[in-house]
Amino acid sequence: MYFYRSNQFKITLMKKNLTLFLAASLGCFAQNSVEGFEGETFPPEGWAVYDNGIGQIKSWEQSVTENLFTPAYEGEHAAFLDRENVLDTDGLPQDWLVMPLITVTGERPAIHFYSRLSINGDDGSILRLMMSTDSDSSDLGVYTVVMEWTEYEINPEQMYYNELYVPIPLDFVGEQVYFAFVMEADNGDRWLIDNVSFVEDYCPQPYDLNATVTVPGSINLSWTDDEASAWEVEFLMSGEAPTGTGFEVNETNYTVTELTTGDYKFYVRALCSETSKSLWSGPYTITLHNGIYGVVSYDSDSDEVCDTLYEGAQVTLTINGGTQVTSVTDSSGYYLFYPLLFTEADISISVEAPEGFEDIESINMPVNFNTQPQVSVDVCFVELIDQLGYNEFEDFNNIILYPNPVTNRLYFKMPSNEQLTTVQVFNINGKLCIEENNPLDNVDVSKLQPGFYFIKMSTATGTKNMKFVKQ
Repeated sequence: MYFYRSNQFKITLMKKNLTLFLAASLGCFAQNSVEGFEGETFPPEGWAVYDNGIGQIKSWEQSVTENLFTPAYEGEHAAFLDRENVLDTDGLPQDWLVMPLITVTGERPAIHFYSRLSINGDDGSILRLMMSTDSDSSDLGVYTVVMEWTEYEINPEQMYYNELYVPIPLDFVGEQVYFAFVMEADNGDRWLIDNVSFVEDYCPQPYDLNATVTVPGSINLSWTDDEASAWEVEFLMSGEAPTGTGFEVNETNYTVTELTTGDYKFYVRALCSETSKSLWSGPYTITLHNGIYGVVSYDSDSDEVCDTLYEGAQVTLTINGGTQVTSVTDSSGYYLFYPLLFTEADISISVEAPEGFEDIESINMPVNFNTQPQVSVDVCFVELIDQLGYNEFEDFNNIILYPNPVTNRLYFKMPSNEQLTTVQVFNINGKLCIEENNPLDNVDVSKLQPGFYFIKMSTATGTKNMKFVKQ
């Protein structure tokens, strides 16, 4: 079971605009109406106040108009429970405010209300929303807990109203249910609730908010939501106040680009329909630092085009000739040095060459993140090591290699005066894949992976290296 909470709400003193409904059945709470406790009597019609017989001096009441310590969320009044101190031997007081009987309907039913406490710090109060399907609302022993909170759980910002939705278990759809607000505490906090209503189809909040940096200057925002297919996101500097208006996205992630270093935060809410939006989730905060990134690749077919990404390459960053940090490229050939806490430095980047390729000299450069916020260094290896060295025999132009590309067997036609002694097949990294002695006129390459290969053909007078493609 989850409860869904908005961010803090400032106190307003606008007059409530309440719509009155007639109950659909005897003793039932008017479905979808809002109780703001603005009437001349308390508890309101159909509501009830009970206790467990301990500490009977204080009980639920209507808050005093314009009292700075017991303000309404909206209008002039709220339901208010003062703190009470009892003897340690008496036990813990429980004070109950019971709603009128409700027939639970809808696909995602919930109790919606605003909660506020009046004392900073945790005074040990336990606050609950409880429910009963018994016909007698005063039989407190048959109620079960729908949701239970500590003071900080129900009101992280205790001196501000907090909007909450508490989902009702779907097993109770079609049932008539009493719901009760219950506080259990000895000398605990003061509790105010306002604008209480039953809703048939609440829109759940996104959860598990997260923000990560994969490219310096960009932040990837993400969240989890099992219900909605569209969301509204507000992204801003951490010191800015949220406006409650953002931009719409259709995935549970979004990347914000072209950012400078600093502290950021974001909020997100679900858009369940044109008229149904969830409460805002957040803020999730993140600090964006400087960084250096790039891609490592190599030329796999000797056409001077960097066409293959190099996974697993070790990249080393040296800062001002001293401090060294390393990064290993991922499956996209991507490496990242992050976070980098300096602003200016002389750096050197070196990359471990793929097998079969010549090393590249270290890349040395000054970096000033003030004038160049994003620094990207890509590396490509194109020069092969001459590890298949040979002395070509005289009639090498008369060698025929076919078919090329090849699927199963690769045939070679030699000059009449030459006899092959050895055939070796190497992959693009120089790894020996096939070796045959005294072959006739072909070699089986059917088990090779598709790609470019070299075949080294040796005779008594020399060797010849040729390239072919395995399909």
